[in-house]
Amino acid sequence: MKEAEGLKKRAIEIVETLAGLREKHREAAEIVTRERDYAEMVRRKRMIALAQLPEVSQAADPFAGEPTREWSRFLLEHALEQDLEFGKARASVYDKERDMAELEDEIVSLAEELESLRAIMRMYAAIFGVFHGEGIKN
Repeated sequence: MKEAEGLKKRAIEIVETLAGLREKHREAAEIVTRERDYAEMVRRKRMIALAQLPEVSQAADPFAGEPTREWSRFLLEHALEQDLEFGKARASVYDKERDMAELEDEIVSLAEELESLRAIMRMYAAIFGVFHGEGIKN
């Protein structure tokens, strides 16, 4: 009986912890959305700035011998990948997404533990019901 009380106490702790983690997850999801929006804004701003550079907009395509739209786009994408401001914004998004994924892992782990505890508690309830229902004394 003492073990059943311990299981019940642990189940209550898990439920309370899950409630807090779900709130943190909701907040983390909002932060990830804001970070993604910010990174997209930085990407657009940096693409406009980088597209103005002569080494991007006026560079000759090595195959065509003159500037082409495709070559300029390739150089622009390459310059954007090398851009520090955009890199920092993108890294921030990845960090926030990783934090959210860790919260999700913790939620899943606790939910699985809670389900196991519930199964054990149902087993105890069935056993105690048999003992008390049939008049068996322990």
